[in-house]
Amino acid sequence: MVDSRKRPVIVAIAALLVALKALLLLIPLYIAAFATPDSTIQLIGDPVRIGDVRLEILVGLALWFAFTVYVGLGLWRGNSFARHAFLAILAIVLLVVVIVRQRYVELPLVFLVCGLVAWYLYAKPSVRQFFEAT
Repeated sequence: MVDSRKRPVIVAIAALLVALKALLLLIPLYIAAFATPDSTIQLIGDPVRIGDVRLEILVGLALWFAFTVYVGLGLWRGNSFARHAFLAILAIVLLVVVIVRQRYVELPLVFLVCGLVAWYLYAKPSVRQFFEAT
């Protein structure tokens, strides 16, 4: 029997990687906040002055930062909702990448990856026990 307080290794790695992503998001957040208004960035392939889109970028990055911090800490602590959020955002990001790149041949791989992650988070006994015990 697995100790109900023992954190599964892959969950711990995922939590640390998501938390690292949150820390890395501070770099573009800082750049967007303090860049001169005449600086240009590439936004969906078009050059745009940062002064025209600064608020949208800052709000988007701040929300993404808050979400990644919540999911990273939630996975580390065994928060069940963080498990749902992690799987949902993984599926959304992978689907968006496939659609934007128009690489529809990769859809079976997206479904396979999401299926494996879903099995791991919801069906593997030790992981399920970890999330149910906390």
